Amino acid sequence: MLKGQTPVVAELSWPQVHAFRLSGHHLIRRAPKKDLARVVGDIGGAQAQLMSAAELQVGVRVQCNVKDVRTALWKDKSLVKTWLMRGTLRPLKRPAHLHGRDG
Repeated sequence: MLKGQTPVVAELSWPQVHAFRLSGHHLIRRAPKKDLARVVGDIGGAQAQLMSAAELQVGVRVQCNVKDVRTALWKDKSLVKTWLMRGTLRPLKRPAHLHGRDG
């Protein structure tokens, strides 16, 4: 906020806050399969202890199945699998600067 500006105050009900959060996490309406990588990017990846749990997280948000998620990871490479802090894995949307490379 710039100095001298009045902050904007929004009055929201809890149901409005919940709807906003659910929508942002793609949990109200499943996205089409063509948007699989975009959805994973929108949610900042699918953090999980097991790959099967990450695949299911994507499946509840996108009109796809586990095979589609695996295809995006290993064949199309529109997703990348990472292993981050605390030893959890996280499929992420492939960064734009890596598109067109094999690995």
